[in-house]
Amino acid sequence: MAKRIKLTPLAQHDKQEILKYWKIRNKSNVYSLKLNQSFYELFEEIAQYPKIGTISTSLDIYSIVYNSYRIYYKELDGTLIILRIWDTRRNPDKLIL
Repeated sequence: MAKRIKLTPLAQHDKQEILKYWKIRNKSNVYSLKLNQSFYELFEEIAQYPKIGTISTSLDIYSIVYNSYRIYYKELDGTLIILRIWDTRRNPDKLIL
């Protein structure tokens, strides 16, 4: 069971871009704040049950889908590392882990 949660710089950037998009699109912070809270609640759930996602074929990377986003993560030395928060509506060929 992972105790800490850490976002990589790429995941942090993904999250900021997603929240910025919704703030601009809705002309309000309300949805962005709710979505951000939902992300962190999901991260905490994954930290408790790290095997909840689907495992990929490389590097013990798991993924789980939340709304239109696929969260890529792995557990390393008791830390849940969020690698990416990928909008599944984007071109999958551009995904770099």
